[in-house]
Amino acid sequence: FEPLAVSVDPPADLTPRTWTAYVQAGNDPSLAAAERGARRTLLVSAVMAAVLTGALALAWQAGRSNARLAEMRSDFVSAVTHELKTPIANLRALNETIASERSTMELSREYSAMGVREAVRLTRLVDNLLAYARITDVASAYYFERVELAAIVERSVREFSANLTHGGFAVDVDIPERLPAVCADATALNLMLNNLVDNAIRYSTDRRHLRIAAAASGTTVLLTVSDQGVGIPADEIPRVTRKFSRGRGSAAGGSGLGLAIVDRIVHDHRGTLTIESRLGVGTSVAITLPVAS
Repeated sequence: FEPLAVSVDPPADLTPRTWTAYVQAGNDPSLAAAERGARRTLLVSAVMAAVLTGALALAWQAGRSNARLAEMRSDFVSAVTHELKTPIANLRALNETIASERSTMELSREYSAMGVREAVRLTRLVDNLLAYARITDVASAYYFERVELAAIVERSVREFSANLTHGGFAVDVDIPERLPAVCADATALNLMLNNLVDNAIRYSTDRRHLRIAAAASGTTVLLTVSDQGVGIPADEIPRVTRKFSRGRGSAAGGSGLGLAIVDRIVHDHRGTLTIESRLGVGTSVAITLPVAS
């Protein structure tokens, strides 16, 4: 029948049927290409979003690092400036007093001894700055040879004798006579020990005791420098060997390079560095160095 003819007055016995047609694309190349393009676009968008997020995180981290580095540089310049100005001012005052001819012969000798201590202090700071640049940039500048630790310890104690005597320190040196020689650079070891002794003097207040001991331990030699100073907080010990790092209790000044230089020298000598410290009890620095073959 004609659907249009019966739509106005459909017969009573006509049963309408409803049809549903389901259509799907088969292997349509155009549709498949469009689907692949959409997936690629989604993937590229996701990658770009991840890269942008990472870039923002890196930029934020770089900004924090730059700010921290600028703060550390400022603190370092301030500390070094103070460290340089103090001995220079003291030397000037001592020489002006001596030049005024108002002091007696005994006072002149005392002022001269003080001037020598300040000059040594100034020289040590300059040596630290130059040495850190040397061992940081040119680690191959070391001259390794057989070195007797007893001679290094004796030299350091002699160089600090005026400071130790003036500060009223009790010095205990325990170096065995037949201690094996180590394979090291003598100048670097002297600088390393000088920094440890300087820290012991700098951070000792009421109890002034310095102990330097050494002992053979298999294929290494253990060197220990201990004091009874103010100590280092436990949370600061992992950071004290970083350059320009100065603890909360470092009221005595300092450039923040001493232990960084010690750590670098020990590392370059294939040794180990261990720091044990308790607030109000003292600090002990243990260093192992390889025995000379």
